[in-house]
Amino acid sequence: MSSKHVTVSDQDRFIYIAVKFPDWWNFPNAVGYVDGRHIRIKYPTKDGSLFYNYKQFSSTVLQDVADPESRYIFTDVGAYGKQTDGCIFSDSTL
Repeated sequence: MSSKHVTVSDQDRFIYIAVKFPDWWNFPNAVGYVDGRHIRIKYPTKDGSLFYNYKQFSSTVLQDVADPESRYIFTDVGAYGKQTDGCIFSDSTL
């Protein structure tokens, strides 16, 4: 699905995004905004504690970056629920 819905960004796309952020959101020097979501999963039989998050349920994490028009420009899925946002971001391919 990613090849169909998420395009590969190039330098021209990032320049366009950087120009549009101040126009749309009054936020200069940005090329995307990052957010994540815990997706509830069935408790795994092995390594279950890795998926147990601070919200007291098992999850995997979806973290994405969007442009000023709220279109995804990067998505990372599959991090352990117990990982922090910073660890997930640093471990991602972004």
